[in-house]
Amino acid sequence: MSTHTDIHPTPGARQKVQRLGRGTSSGRGHTSGRGNKGQNSRAGSKFQLGEQTTLLKQMPKRRGFTAVDPKRYSLISLSSLQKLADAGTTEITPEVLLSAGLADARHDGVKILANGELGATITVSAHKCSAGAKAAIEKAGGSITILATDATDAT
Repeated sequence: MSTHTDIHPTPGARQKVQRLGRGTSSGRGHTSGRGNKGQNSRAGSKFQLGEQTTLLKQMPKRRGFTAVDPKRYSLISLSSLQKLADAGTTEITPEVLLSAGLADARHDGVKILANGELGATITVSAHKCSAGAKAAIEKAGGSITILATDATDAT
């Protein structure tokens, strides 16, 4: 049966505590490692240098607004719609764009932009559309339907 005398810490695991203020020859005498004078040299001092900056002070001043969870849209140009129309597609929906590899499934919807030219008569369904793209689609004889992404967008 083992006794408590058999249990010892690993050599070097425990160091002797340095006693402060026990004479100049001890190596930690006189000011006991506290420097000379001042608030930090006194007994009972709880003064700390550099406290944590408040979150409000860390924020940049007047630099606009960043949404926590912004909506992200797949951006589709009119030239991409023209390529689909040339391939024989007249009804363009987000599902068609997704299967064609033009839209990203991770995004919240599809937005049509007025980049390029459109000469085909097509029917487009999208979640957002720029004013120039809408005018170009209607000028070509087509129509556009705006889809709702959430219950909040439907109103």
